[in-house]
Amino acid sequence: MRIRLLIGALACLTAALAGCDDDEQTTATTPVVSTTSPAPAGATGAGGAPGPASVDDVAACLDAAGFEATPSDAELPGVDAAYERLDVAQGNLDDAAVIVVFETEDDAQAAEPKIEDAAGAADVEAVGNVVYGIDPAADFTSAEELVIKGCLPAG
Repeated sequence: MRIRLLIGALACLTAALAGCDDDEQTTATTPVVSTTSPAPAGATGAGGAPGPASVDDVAACLDAAGFEATPSDAELPGVDAAYERLDVAQGNLDDAAVIVVFETEDDAQAAEPKIEDAAGAADVEAVGNVVYGIDPAADFTSAEELVIKGCLPAG
């Protein structure tokens, strides 16, 4: 069921991105995420393997889906475990979504309640070794949120 939702979300996102063409004709095309080939190891994406994700896996998946995901050195007060952080930009928001990758699922579970305050994110959720949250000012569509979640490890 999760895969069907993800495929539907990817199809909607691809259709929406295809309609965002300007008047100039170019030879560049919008990257299309395949729904038949495996996603980076550790990501759930389209057929990705369950298990711990690395920040590189998540970033590659998000980039392939057309999101601007950049590593961030911003500290998360109160989070004691080692982590790597990705910020996903949208419009004028540099951190419309915050994705924090921990070494273990236990670290992610322990940090989840602290991420909302530390990162200023809402709708915070731990998935595997990753905690993610969406900025309340962000305007992601349901399909975009499904694509973001599809780049996280299997929970």
